[in-house]
Amino acid sequence: MGALERALSEYLNGNEVKNILTPGEFSEWKLTLKAGQVVFAEANSEAFDPALEIVDNSDKVLKTNDDRYPGDQRPLLMWRC
Repeated sequence: MGALERALSEYLNGNEVKNILTPGEFSEWKLTLKAGQVVFAEANSEAFDPALEIVDNSDKVLKTNDDRYPGDQRPLLMWRC
């Protein structure tokens, strides 16, 4: 099994993280990644339109996703470090 397949398996079999947010709040997860590692993320809300971003230490946005596809407001993000 290759690295991408392992990462996908970990994502699909991982624990769901749930948060309750109010307008203007966000959830942040700090990651320490090595070159070639892959990040999978998705978000879902019944109250608002969520978005996902990967931001580096200098606040530069490396990857963003607001909608999975037109009409589906559940963002899905896959990014290789």
